[in-house]
Amino acid sequence: MPRELKTAEEIQAAVQQRIDQQLQDGGDEDFVTANVPIRLARPDSRGCNWVIEGFSGDRSYFKMVGIAVLEAKDRFNLA
Repeated sequence: MPRELKTAEEIQAAVQQRIDQQLQDGGDEDFVTANVPIRLARPDSRGCNWVIEGFSGDRSYFKMVGIAVLEAKDRFNLA
């Protein structure tokens, strides 16, 4: 399935929405913020042309943020 083209801000918003949803579903009141994606020189092995290099907040959420990013990488490419 082709990926939708989105701006960096739109991708960040989609990832952030997923993170916020997971935090809320888990009853967590912590704040975790995804960084803005940056363009890759070449698409990765999955065909995605962007990456998010980190986030702010408690590092115990690393796996949750990673899942949110992977879900977005399957759906979007950077315009």
